[in-house]
Amino acid sequence: RSPSRGLGDVYKRQIQFQIKNYDFSILVDEIIYIKLSYNESLFKGQVLSTDQGLITIYLPEEVKTLELRQNKRTPFMPKDEKKVYVEVAKDVTSERRHRLAFTALDISTSGVSLIVSDNNKQLMESSGMHLLVALGAEELEEPIVMDYRYGQSFRYRIRGKTYMSNRFGFKFLDNINQAVLDHFVSQI
Repeated sequence: RSPSRGLGDVYKRQIQFQIKNYDFSILVDEIIYIKLSYNESLFKGQVLSTDQGLITIYLPEEVKTLELRQNKRTPFMPKDEKKVYVEVAKDVTSERRHRLAFTALDISTSGVSLIVSDNNKQLMESSGMHLLVALGAEELEEPIVMDYRYGQSFRYRIRGKTYMSNRFGFKFLDNINQAVLDHFVSQI
């Protein structure tokens, strides 16, 4: 290795940031904890230098993101087969709706994540309207509009067999009634 390349590697492992409105001293070689406003990220790092509120630290090997959800989520295993029913349509004015059953991976009063097969993936992505209409065998009094948040590949196992599918996350525009949710969660 050439000396310049080694020095470049050292610089790549550093991060520099400005601390505003602080009235304490930070010492070189001190280990400090840093909390960023972005996703409530939290990490610790060793201080390399300080200069008028500008701090340089080694890039952390690990960063922890704190949970931002305000409502407690109940997780399920795919083998639990907690079914929810969703109606999808091109848009809110469309009369043609498809009613689909999905397995829930987690749920709260404000959102749900679902296992979506490759067969249903394109339909879910191309639909402009997603309505939660039933939790298990219980129809909701009023459908709940769901806002699509993410879709990602998802691999899981049931009874020793591995499946490849998709995980879709949705935020409810109106919260589910807590009693209805509790009833769904308690069903075996």
